[in-house]
Amino acid sequence: MPLTFELCPGRMIGGSHPCFIIAEIGQNHQGDIEIAKKMIKMAKDCGADCAKFQKSELECKFNKKALERPYNSKHSWGKTYGEHKRHLEFSHEQYRELQRYATEVGIFLTASGMDEMAVEFLHELNVPFLKVASLDANNFPYLEKAAKKGRPMVVSSGMQSMETMRKVYQTIKQHNQNFTILQCTSAYPLDAEDVNLRVITEYQKEFPDIPIGYSGHETGIYISVAAVAMGAKVVERHVTLDKTWKGNDHSASLEPAELAELVRSIRLVETAMGTGIKQMLPCEIPCHAKLGKSVVAKVKIPKGTVLTLDMLTVKAAEPMGVRAEDLFQLVGKSVKEDIDEDESVVPEAKPEVRNSTDAEVEESRITLPGRAAGSTAPLTFSFTIQHRCAHVRLLSTEFFFFSFWVVSFTDIKMPLKFELCPGRMIGGSNPCFIIAEIGQNHQGDIEIAKKMIKTAKDCGADCAKFQKSELEHKFNKKALERPYTSKHSWGKTYGEHKRHLEFSHEQYRELQKYAEEVGIFFTASGMDEMAVEFLHELNVPFFKVGSGDTNNFPYLEKTAKKGRPMVVSSGMQSMETMRRVYQTVKEHNQNFAILQCTSAYPLEAEDVNLRVIAEYQKEFPDIPIGYSGHESGISISVAAVALGAKVIERHVTLDKTWKGSDHEASLEPAELAELVRSIRLVERAMGTGIKQMLPCEKPCHDKLGKSVVAKVKIPKGTVLTLDMLTVKVAEPMGVRAEDIFQLVGKSVTDDIDEDESVVPEVVDSYGKKAKC
Repeated sequence: MPLTFELCPGRMIGGSHPCFIIAEIGQNHQGDIEIAKKMIKMAKDCGADCAKFQKSELECKFNKKALERPYNSKHSWGKTYGEHKRHLEFSHEQYRELQRYATEVGIFLTASGMDEMAVEFLHELNVPFLKVASLDANNFPYLEKAAKKGRPMVVSSGMQSMETMRKVYQTIKQHNQNFTILQCTSAYPLDAEDVNLRVITEYQKEFPDIPIGYSGHETGIYISVAAVAMGAKVVERHVTLDKTWKGNDHSASLEPAELAELVRSIRLVETAMGTGIKQMLPCEIPCHAKLGKSVVAKVKIPKGTVLTLDMLTVKAAEPMGVRAEDLFQLVGKSVKEDIDEDESVVPEAKPEVRNSTDAEVEESRITLPGRAAGSTAPLTFSFTIQHRCAHVRLLSTEFFFFSFWVVSFTDIKMPLKFELCPGRMIGGSNPCFIIAEIGQNHQGDIEIAKKMIKTAKDCGADCAKFQKSELEHKFNKKALERPYTSKHSWGKTYGEHKRHLEFSHEQYRELQKYAEEVGIFFTASGMDEMAVEFLHELNVPFFKVGSGDTNNFPYLEKTAKKGRPMVVSSGMQSMETMRRVYQTVKEHNQNFAILQCTSAYPLEAEDVNLRVIAEYQKEFPDIPIGYSGHESGISISVAAVALGAKVIERHVTLDKTWKGSDHEASLEPAELAELVRSIRLVERAMGTGIKQMLPCEKPCHDKLGKSVVAKVKIPKGTVLTLDMLTVKVAEPMGVRAEDIFQLVGKSVTDDIDEDESVVPEVVDSYGKKAKC
């Protein structure tokens, strides 16, 4: 069966195609065709792909007793349930009018066929696809007839078990290849605890050759956005013009502004998924040029000197020198000219070997599997020895040199979860750890910094984080002395600018004390080795490694040896570099997490590359993976949590318009609070992945669940055949719809009138299998 197919003329779903968004008008039109038209136009204007209704032939959907029962709800449009439903039901001619209007507006139109006769009408109407509502998902005669029509099908799965859905899949598959199944919980409105988003993943495993989607009845949009991040290729949401209107579904529906935001957020997240290829992106070049670190002379190095490691360090340098990650490759090489202390070691000052690209490094590496043969246990592994042979021309003399990286091979397991802060575990089933990155958005004012710490706490973040530098250790002298004329500058030179924003050791102690009083964890990125020493002395709960130091391997090794947990960002890095980072930290410290990050401020959705989270999970299956985001808004970060991010870091500010290059890419307090709320909502919505009817679905099942009804009068003693039976919403509820085939061949112990429920008590040996 195809994983992609044409759901509507010219509109494919599945694979890499955009999520198909259904605006479920249902019967929220109040029985007024002009309201229905307004809702069709609204769905189009909000960016939905399809406007969907619910079509019933009432005498075919309900038995007589169900239609005659009193209905005195505040949502009722009549004294009986039948009167109520007739008020809301459009005629065939009205459906044709709505279809013409949808065509004029430019949006697809379909409906759920709520019974077999309604499906016949919709087929005649030539709708692009048939929608099967949850209450018919276990109605197998209906499914077979609908599938044989040959139209694509979208099948909701509320109130069903996984075993039933396997039967649904097989029933449709025999007759129709073009269908999709939607995870759904039939409660209105739906609490997050009952959403069970993990069923999407289970469906993807059970039915790998069809697209999987999500039909939601929750309030808000972020659970549906999370579903798309998890791979939902169809999203269906009820819509309304006013949640306060009469009707059961309005409170679980989206108003126009919410629908528009849902569509915008889904498209944003789809754009943000990226390729999963981890590499430095063009958008990161400005950040790398400004703050990327390279090799600097720690001492004066005369011409001809053979380099040793203690002669070199890594800084943000002007001009940029040899890449930080290539530091070890310089050891044992001689320089062609004098290099002053604190000067960049540029490629021209060493033997004629240009900076290696990742592709060149890859060619010379020994690749080892990440698991032992026949084992599912993850291994820590590294190269026993790696050598590179390079041809060098030095002072007109040609020779070969070898550089060696000698490391050990071990099989020490690392924890998938660990204690990041006292009493606060991350990874596994623990809640996502949310870092409010204050950075230097405090404007150099300690009172603003304190206010931001309190704001982070009030918004529900787990940790307030700053950036600590010892400037002469982070930058070389030329970098500090360069003019800085940006509108964001706090001084004439970059050094003056940075000194304005840098808090002293005593101020950090004051901030730490304040954070303890407020009740929030406090840490900082150590932006150089001396800053890490201070933070270690300050006894921060964990070290944050900024992307600018991720390829600074001496720094990583020294930091890892401190023994504190580490959170490592990965902006401006390649996957090959991140493998080395993992190995370097792992040799000394088991408790660390890696965050997907793109170093651009603000970050466009096209450059987020959320699929790297999944690649990291595969590459490093024994550590938690997270996300550090610089995009606008919160949808992408919420999507990262749905993909399994166990740490989320976002820059925060009190005012995006303040001076400073990070404010624009930061969240204001209301956004941070909404991010925290939405992350916690999505975590609760993940569920167990076990597909079964939930207690919250019982009211819907009792009201609208279908069961077996006599199509004709059946005298006592009659042996049942399939043509005597049908399935309806019946009063009282009879034998479950999905068990209709089990009744064939059994005799009844009492008379059953036409349109009466076939209850278990009147079927001889019901529950025992009979040969058909």
